[in-house]
Amino acid sequence: MIGQISKVVGDLDLNIEQLSNRAVGDYAYTLLALNNLPAGQEEKIEDTLAGIENVLNVELYENPNFD
Repeated sequence: MIGQISKVVGDLDLNIEQLSNRAVGDYAYTLLALNNLPAGQEEKIEDTLAGIENVLNVELYENPNFD
């Protein structure tokens, strides 16, 4: 799963600043910190990640404290 997520992010020409992956029972979650997202591309990023088989949810959050 991490490989699939990393490939999608790389194919979108984005850089993964930080990555955290944890398993809880039968489920796992992956958190990514991506910097310099292209303006207006949020929906494309969400849709592309959500298209990965067995991905249940994708959410993007903006850090207002990040410069």
